[in-house]
Amino acid sequence: MKNKKRGNIINILLLFIFSFLVIFLLVKDDFSNIITTLRDAKWVILLLVLGLFAMTYIMDALILMISARKYKKDYSFKEGIINALVGNFFSAITPSATGGQFSQAYVFSKQGVKVEHAASSLVLNFICYEFGLILFSFISLVFGYRHYAANLNIVIFEGLQLNILILSIIGFVINFAGIFLSILLAYSRLTNRIIDWLIRLIAKMKLIKDPIATKKKIDRKVELFRAELSDIKGNWKIILSAVGLHLVRYTVVFSIPFFCAIALNVVLPFEAIFASIALSSYLTLITAYIPIPGASGGAELFFGLLFGSLFLSSTNVVSGMLLWRFITFYFTLFIGLIVTLVFNHRRRVDMLEEVPPNYLDRYEL
Repeated sequence: MKNKKRGNIINILLLFIFSFLVIFLLVKDDFSNIITTLRDAKWVILLLVLGLFAMTYIMDALILMISARKYKKDYSFKEGIINALVGNFFSAITPSATGGQFSQAYVFSKQGVKVEHAASSLVLNFICYEFGLILFSFISLVFGYRHYAANLNIVIFEGLQLNILILSIIGFVINFAGIFLSILLAYSRLTNRIIDWLIRLIAKMKLIKDPIATKKKIDRKVELFRAELSDIKGNWKIILSAVGLHLVRYTVVFSIPFFCAIALNVVLPFEAIFASIALSSYLTLITAYIPIPGASGGAELFFGLLFGSLFLSSTNVVSGMLLWRFITFYFTLFIGLIVTLVFNHRRRVDMLEEVPPNYLDRYEL
């Protein structure tokens, strides 16, 4: 138990260390101008942006409420808000957001939703979330890339550059493969043979100590996932509602850099909001699998690389990054921490270290 709590503390420290280093490197040569730009920002617009982002948690809560009410008729919007904020906190402090679903399943259990029903609700949410991201990203790549990112390159080291398109496609393929393989695992028995072959191969490479035990754990997780998919199959009204809310959520989140630019007195036509949406979708694809809690450092760096054309100057883009990152990450991270601590106190639990045994089969290998 203490190891889990220590791991969470280390993740939080890594999050802030990487963020601090990248932000320091970005602001150190233009600090006074950045401070002036932020001081002159339109705070009314920033409050509007904060309100817009708060709407995304309302949508998250509605999605959780809709999916949970299939199993617990009186599951409330307030319970959904708590679950969404706790999930956001644990997603933020774990690499590639791996702790989010576990924490939400745990909160569900404390709110009276059985473990198997909580898992089904979260599988539904995961599939709808991934489908919405894939659809949004596909549209942005096909129709927006040539207009907004065709000339954007990232210098890896002298003589080697990567185009944003390559990194975005890699992220798109990873997301698409994730949902495709998850469904394939649940419906194709051929995947069992492939898993057997992969485990034997990895075992020969001495990367796992007990291939038989590993295979049993994976088989158990696959069977559980099959059961969870079967449980939500046919609930098209719930599925379509969740997908629709996710699409609205993506639209709001991806438009926030545009409003940050307006708040910093950057003169932009309204159609520039489409550039914000497209560039934000590329940013999400690129940073989703950075193996650092909260994609810290990477999110700040890639924002600066992607949004130079929208903010028109280096001072504006760094100032905009600071506003965007504070509103969409650090502010909600703080709120999520407070909600988690209050939840722990009222439920007399410690989510930073407690691991219920009946969740290990579903969420840990």
